[in-house]
Amino acid sequence: MSSEDSEDQKRRRWDWNSVSAIAAVIALFLILGQNLRLTKSINLQTKTLELENRPYLYVDIQPGVSEKPESRSDGGGEYWNLYLGAKLVYKNIGKTPASNVKSELHMYNNADKVDDAERLEEWYIDQFGYFPRPTTVFPDQTGQEIGLFVDAGEGATEYLVTLRISYTGEDADKEYWYSADMRYRIEKGNVREMRVLVEEDGQVTQRPTRREYGVWLLETRTDYDAVGNREMQPALTNPYL
Repeated sequence: MSSEDSEDQKRRRWDWNSVSAIAAVIALFLILGQNLRLTKSINLQTKTLELENRPYLYVDIQPGVSEKPESRSDGGGEYWNLYLGAKLVYKNIGKTPASNVKSELHMYNNADKVDDAERLEEWYIDQFGYFPRPTTVFPDQTGQEIGLFVDAGEGATEYLVTLRISYTGEDADKEYWYSADMRYRIEKGNVREMRVLVEEDGQVTQRPTRREYGVWLLETRTDYDAVGNREMQPALTNPYL
């Protein structure tokens, strides 16, 4: 065998080895790509399955501010007492019931500068022995709400509602959450007054019984666990201290 034949055989073996190596690399990339697509598909199916089989709880916050005449404790006639707050409507748009619902509620205004939600809860417990909170919310259930309205300082022009809600689904060990922070401004120039007809000494007059003020949303922030189960941030502290 000539040296040229030997060199030619070596080149052919090298070329074949190179082709085999390139083919192996390509096959490896194809396998890795298939595994990656399979992993993504499994993760997507898992997330979709969880989305279809979990509760999704949120709270619809409906603000309101009004005044009504009340008698002074010292007998010195009437005054207009300001009430502010929001109706908190719990809604579950998931497929399964939201159980073990725990609600952390806080409300602050720039006049009395205390936690009005805590004050309202203490009043309820003193009067009735409990504070009404939803503990289970079924999908599309109505009537699960909290009236978070309290009398506040007459000079209040702004207030903040901050909520932290945690709950579970069918798996009691897996916790979900929802949070909301809403800051409002009271528009006392935007007022609607309710009146009733009163007869006194044969004269029929209109007597104001309630004033409702406009409420503007200044700032809002809502968040929830999503599927990644991120940690819920603490409730906001009193910004008016």
